[in-house]
Amino acid sequence: QQIPKTSVDPNIKKQLIAPKGRLYLAYDYSQAELRMMAHLSGDETYLKAFREGVDPHLAIAINKYHADPAEAIAAYNDEQHPDYKLWKGRRKQAKQIAFGLIYGIGPGLLAEKLSDPKEGLVVTKDEAKQIMDEFFEEHPKIKKFKDKQERFLRKHGYYRQLFGTKRRLPEIWGDDHEQQAYAIRLGLNFPCQGAAANMTNFGSVLIYWLMRQGKLPRMEECCTVHDSVYQYTLPQYINVWTVYTIWNILRNPSTKHYFGFQIDDVNMSMDFSIGRTMAEELPFIPLYDYRKMLEPNFSVEEYMEEHRKYKSLDISEYPKVFSKEIKQYEQQFIQEHTR
Repeated sequence: QQIPKTSVDPNIKKQLIAPKGRLYLAYDYSQAELRMMAHLSGDETYLKAFREGVDPHLAIAINKYHADPAEAIAAYNDEQHPDYKLWKGRRKQAKQIAFGLIYGIGPGLLAEKLSDPKEGLVVTKDEAKQIMDEFFEEHPKIKKFKDKQERFLRKHGYYRQLFGTKRRLPEIWGDDHEQQAYAIRLGLNFPCQGAAANMTNFGSVLIYWLMRQGKLPRMEECCTVHDSVYQYTLPQYINVWTVYTIWNILRNPSTKHYFGFQIDDVNMSMDFSIGRTMAEELPFIPLYDYRKMLEPNFSVEEYMEEHRKYKSLDISEYPKVFSKEIKQYEQQFIQEHTR
């Protein structure tokens, strides 16, 4: 099922409340489709951005305009900078183009997304098509992958993604040119979105198997939404050991053994959030006592103030920074589990 984002309708997720004494632990792949596109195409700009932890959309804009990375990043991160709006607009354009390609939209819809009438910016359909063509010129490996997908579709009538799932599109052999164009546009959509969703499901199975073996606390998975997983869990199980263990498995699950492929050139990283309702989605804080979230006087403002201390700490650094605490949480769980 699809659950509307809080930005679309803020009331839906608020009605989804964790059971008494439990919290939502949610983890979702960070820009999964873009990472898949980078891996499948081998595009150096995206791969380099993900490898170095740089915002990929800003990296694409910097590459397009041959700008100095340090200057562009400084301008984008400072609302008072004279070029802040310029780089904000350039990043937005890069983002809309990338996701437009992945979601299979045409020049018409892309023109709408790139336009901002309030700012006096109107992009025509022809201009949007030119922007898409320029993007492919600047990223020839993505264009090469897209063309390869189209040739395969015209020959076989379907696309196949990494996990082996097929998307049959016999429309490619029909007389309806709009349907043909739609089928061709799915050449980037299906392998990126489909593999991201399958990666989420497969990772969930691996995590569940660890729980079944008593190697992780039992957390009840209540739903998956595309590339996100939501679980009900006791607050004491939300800690640096469980979060890092889940992250370390899902960032590159053992697909080689089961499906014959492995993604080594990009890290399938993810973000973690916690909430009393599905809408709350507070960022994870290492070493925080999550039993506090169930207390009547819990303050979101104080929580976010605490989060600022760890905002710049990447989850990959947890074993180095919290090695003692990770061992303690794990040993404590094993002792409780074997009583």
